[in-house]
Amino acid sequence: MKGHPPAAPTGLSSSNVAHNTATISWTAPARGAVTSYHVLRATDGGALTRIDTITGTSHVDDTISAQTEYIYAVTATGPDGDGAQSTSITVTTLAEPTPPSAPTSLSAQAQDGSVNLSWTAPTGDDVTGYRILRGPDTDRLATLVVDTGDTKTRYTDTSVVDGSSYVYAVAAVGSAGVGEQSQSVSITAPAPPPTATPAPSPTPTLGPVRPGGVNRLTLTSAEPGQLVITWTAPEADTADDYRVTWTRSDQNWPSWHDEDRNAYPIATTLTINGLDEGVEYMVRVRARMDQYTASPWSGPWSQAKQTVSAPPEGAAATPTGLVVALDYGVPVLSWNDPADDSITGYRIRRGSHANDMPVLVNDTGSPANTYTDDTAQASGIPPGVR
Repeated sequence: MKGHPPAAPTGLSSSNVAHNTATISWTAPARGAVTSYHVLRATDGGALTRIDTITGTSHVDDTISAQTEYIYAVTATGPDGDGAQSTSITVTTLAEPTPPSAPTSLSAQAQDGSVNLSWTAPTGDDVTGYRILRGPDTDRLATLVVDTGDTKTRYTDTSVVDGSSYVYAVAAVGSAGVGEQSQSVSITAPAPPPTATPAPSPTPTLGPVRPGGVNRLTLTSAEPGQLVITWTAPEADTADDYRVTWTRSDQNWPSWHDEDRNAYPIATTLTINGLDEGVEYMVRVRARMDQYTASPWSGPWSQAKQTVSAPPEGAAATPTGLVVALDYGVPVLSWNDPADDSITGYRIRRGSHANDMPVLVNDTGSPANTYTDDTAQASGIPPGVR
């Protein structure tokens, strides 16, 4: 047996009405099975015609025009046919939105490296941001400085060049696009202040350059009682001579007038003899300028330590009582034998200082305790015998 079509939908209403869209909603019939709904629309006094068939209870109509009156109605359809038509409603769409009008009161202030812009927003317009344009004149505002993306009515352009002239305009941006430009404003970025030419500095009267520190200070002790000291000159090589001073590590440094523990070589090497065997010594070396021996014209000290070699176990004792006599200007040496019957010979050294005897005169190979040095004329050079 055939049933009845559904009753008419109720509660027809509209929402989200814009210039080109509107949403129509309704309530399902209280009676009868519904499988779909026919949405009907009319305009300009015409008859209602079907514009869509849906299964839900709302419809978005996006085929309408701005500022137009539309009439809507809905019918329900079920297994037993179409039901009655709902009560109709009238919907008038909104006017089509337009871009914002032009901002007003644009002003510009220049400072070093930037231009500060400010303006007044359009009244009552939907503004989402501003477009700032720049150019060399009003007809050539081709440079897009920025699309701000916010509604602040100020901006600082930091891309200007000092001393250059610019023309600016601002347009508001809304949902309908970019509006008209404001009146333009001209500004010249300030030129940088002239660079002052400093007065030439007087040429100082330079004195001697103080020597630098010596390098690679090295101590070796290959023979008993002896230290061999070597170093390299300062990088600027301004030294005229060097002061070398030495002391046992358990004693204080000597003063400059202690002749037994100071030497002033020109070369970068010095051999010291007669030191306490098996004892650690400290050595300092500094470069000097010959005509300025006071400390302001001396380089910094370089310092090192080394233990002086001792004779091997069983080595001969030290001779005593060394005497130097002259035989027609030729040094004749004599000394007392050590209390040791195993002496097979003596080593004789010569130098310019009691502690600086680099010259090996002879290894005698004889136990005789005299020797004539016919290789050197007597000149106050102290010899040493071992």
